[in-house]
Amino acid sequence: MKNREKFPLVTLEERVELAKKATARYANVEVTTTDMLLVEYAKRFENPVIVKGLRAVSDFDYEFQIALINKKMNPDLETLFLTASEKYTFLSSTAVTEMAAYGADLTELVPMEIIDDVLMKTQQRRQTEK
Repeated sequence: MKNREKFPLVTLEERVELAKKATARYANVEVTTTDMLLVEYAKRFENPVIVKGLRAVSDFDYEFQIALINKKMNPDLETLFLTASEKYTFLSSTAVTEMAAYGADLTELVPMEIIDDVLMKTQQRRQTEK
């Protein structure tokens, strides 16, 4: 989905391709995108469930409010919250982008299938900012 409040390193289309690359080994994963509101998009599916990853309590506060709004708009929609392992609670796209910009080892932070792509995009951004 597109978040109008964020300015990601890669475009929505590139994120879809990276997600497909990172999940290619899982036959039951489908990567899609839409311009629709997520709660409306979910109506296209039987027994829809939104899975949200939580790193901190502040994530839960925000996501819980969104889940309640979504449930009000689509009573058939469920939201499942998964807490991150403590070894990933610090991880964010901003942190990965910053680390990649300085050539840090991303092996423990990013799926191996897309590390080269992340490094390449980071280098491209640095060159355009000069």
